[in-house]
Amino acid sequence: MAEDNKTNTPLENEPEVVFNSQSDRRFFSVKSEDGKETMMEISGYDLDVRFNRNVIKTVQDVESLLDGIKDLFRKIIMEDLIGDDNSNHQ
Repeated sequence: MAEDNKTNTPLENEPEVVFNSQSDRRFFSVKSEDGKETMMEISGYDLDVRFNRNVIKTVQDVESLLDGIKDLFRKIIMEDLIGDDNSNHQ
């Protein structure tokens, strides 16, 4: 899977957080072109989506960001597909 930049905190030092099961859950999805099928979804609690507005100032900056997001998800999808494919042939 893609690299994670989170610091590994020992579990005994990890703070406990309580969430509301519905109102605190964030959900993002990508639908098929006809809008009938969900192709991918991201959901969870405490999802932190931030954009550096000091860097994103022009349409070209937005397009560059989108290219980076596309490349990131291409890598994640391909790793997932290759992993599934390898496990089916072993």
